[in-house]
Amino acid sequence: MHTTTKKVISILLTVFFICNIFSPTAFASQNYLDIKDIQRSELLYYNHVDANNEAETVVEPRNAVTKIVKSAINFIKNNKEAAAKVVEAVSGPTVAKNFLKYYDKVVEALDPLLEWSEVPAQAVYDAVRRVLVAAGASETVAVNIALAIKEGLSWFV
Repeated sequence: MHTTTKKVISILLTVFFICNIFSPTAFASQNYLDIKDIQRSELLYYNHVDANNEAETVVEPRNAVTKIVKSAINFIKNNKEAAAKVVEAVSGPTVAKNFLKYYDKVVEALDPLLEWSEVPAQAVYDAVRRVLVAAGASETVAVNIALAIKEGLSWFV
């Protein structure tokens, strides 16, 4: 074989291997399986029997952030004064005073989030702000309280 033929064959083989290794579809099936495995591993399914002995599938979050956020929501619901102290440490006494003033509305906003399988911190902010504005609080007060709660959550996450 001539040297030019050898060079052409080696270039073609190199291009062939590079295209196979780095092609957009080379790892497509592997990525799809990884995404499915991740989606399945995010939730733990188990059967729950309610008071009427009817079985239902319950989805329990496995995301650590969601568990922390839900624990923080329960802390806010069960410890009004302690939660106000956290709000005061984050945003000052004026926001803490407003938090205490609208405490019942804050709890009303947070209760439905406990039923979600995954609760991002931004959802807490949005729910609190929306309920406070609907309750008659000014946008500034609502944003300050919602931001203080969201920042307080970030201390635990």
